[in-house]
Amino acid sequence: MELPKESEYNENLDNPVANIIYARITDVIEQSGVSPDRMRMEEKVRIVHRLNESGVLSMKGAVAEVARQLSISVPTVYRYMSKGNPERRVDP
Repeated sequence: MELPKESEYNENLDNPVANIIYARITDVIEQSGVSPDRMRMEEKVRIVHRLNESGVLSMKGAVAEVARQLSISVPTVYRYMSKGNPERRVDP
């Protein structure tokens, strides 16, 4: 009987999803190079769009965590999600 091959991928279920969400949001905010308390609305919209496009905001609790880290309300996160993405604007 042949043993199953070891996978090159290792699962680590020691890290709760909430920690993963927190870390991903923190990373995206840090990549912007601007502290959330100094961000303009357009910068916050851009971060919300990046997180939404990467699928983070579809995870339970992510919208509330984004709101907390960006110091905005949950309804504001949803409004930002519905705004056009400023990175996709095409100047004539």
